[in-house]
Amino acid sequence: MSWIPVREPFAGASIGPFTVLSPQRDWYLDTLLPAFGQPAIAPRRRLSAFLASSRHWVHRWTGARLRVGAATTAENESSVVLHADFDGRGVVLTGRAGVGALDAAATYAEQLGIDLPASLRLIQAPNGGSADHLSARVLDRIVGHCKPRTARTYTKSAFISVSLDAGQQPSAVVTEALKRRGALSFVTLGTSLHHLHEMPDRGWYRARPTHMKT
Repeated sequence: MSWIPVREPFAGASIGPFTVLSPQRDWYLDTLLPAFGQPAIAPRRRLSAFLASSRHWVHRWTGARLRVGAATTAENESSVVLHADFDGRGVVLTGRAGVGALDAAATYAEQLGIDLPASLRLIQAPNGGSADHLSARVLDRIVGHCKPRTARTYTKSAFISVSLDAGQQPSAVVTEALKRRGALSFVTLGTSLHHLHEMPDRGWYRARPTHMKT
């Protein structure tokens, strides 16, 4: 009888070709685990005026239109964030990770000498493309900075998993923020998506990016 080893997926662990970028073991044990079952932490009241002002400038200068101070539950933040490099083409899988986990993942990638924006070709947008799980800062660190339409090249793809009976599309705020950073979004909605590079023809047809009108 053969056994499949089960290992704790903390930052630094390897899963096949993937490296775990988040969560860090100490953060999970000391902060996330004790907070399981609690609601997401909202921004502190004394920061509300600053955040309102910041939101205006984020909208004006980056066009990201993502809410400042987005927060999610500890359970979501404990999602494993994975990175792999396939012949110089980076892949990031995020599960239901939130801003805290994704920011920590970007920091750990930098410590490993990984330039995520430069190598990224495919990212899984967390939690069905929810705007509550992303921020402009996180996207800048993982996908890259916004570029004007005339200087933009779409070299990256974002896969968004949404069930057919969900009754809604992923947030247009998220897909627009990704597009401004050179990543086109593709949603499942009951279908299977495949990401390929220099592969033989298998009779697949090209998927259409979502929210193309934005």
